[in-house]
Amino acid sequence: MTYNAHTIRKELKKRRILQLLAENQVLSIGLLMHTLGLSYATIMRYLNLLEEEDLIQIEREGEELVVRIKRNWEEIFSDSGSRK
Repeated sequence: MTYNAHTIRKELKKRRILQLLAENQVLSIGLLMHTLGLSYATIMRYLNLLEEEDLIQIEREGEELVVRIKRNWEEIFSDSGSRK
């Protein structure tokens, strides 16, 4: 993988989302937007990438969309270190 500024920013945002989820286990989309200062569209773009990587699960709880982490923090980051 070639790393450029865009790729690095994207990976850092994904990692920050995973950190927040690891600390809290479940968060609403609204809380992620507020905490990270990102728009709904931007948050959803990153969440969809993480969901495709099978790291998180997005589900509806009543009127709200929530995100749950699927694996523990150590597993996620030990896997990401071994990726090429």
